Amino acid sequence: MKGKKGYPKMYMTNLFQLVDSIEITFSKRYFAPCLSLIYSGIDIVSSLDRNGRNSKEAFLYWTENYLLKSGEFDCTPLEIYAARCGIIHTFTAYSGLSDKNKARKIIYSWGNADPKKVDFIKNDLGNHDTVVVHIDELKRAFGLGLDSFYGELSQNPEKAKRVAKQAGLWFTHLDKQIVEDYFEVKKNHVK
Repeated sequence: MKGKKGYPKMYMTNLFQLVDSIEITFSKRYFAPCLSLIYSGIDIVSSLDRNGRNSKEAFLYWTENYLLKSGEFDCTPLEIYAARCGIIHTFTAYSGLSDKNKARKIIYSWGNADPKKVDFIKNDLGNHDTVVVHIDELKRAFGLGLDSFYGELSQNPEKAKRVAKQAGLWFTHLDKQIVEDYFEVKKNHVK
């Protein structure tokens, strides 16, 4: 993700830390935590421009318009959402949507594993209720989706304003010294 001007420092810091955490967990082959961070990242970024949508609808919108357009996938936004539910809530491929046959379960390949070969094997074994997603591709598409999303903001001031307003609600922290300095100034001026 490229740096973006015009946003509060903590906002950009949070995004860079999220992307960096994805890279760290991926490089250590901590795939379940990596997937958790990617899916949480979609939740977080999609919340910035809900524009009347609920959380699920915002996730589906962002997935369709940014994630899936930035990568090569054989799945739907709803299947990505179901995978998110499974990974975030249980570290599994199972979700209420997959249990009700409303979405195929996503299974993952990584590294030099060819998802088409994994898909062939699972189909050959009669497993037709799953779809294969390559984690490397998911991670790459998330980064490109972020770039695309933020690239649109310079072209759409109304959307940029909504995003900046929501980002202002994000978690931030104060350095301990700032807090101590505040109370020192307050103590000296209250007398």
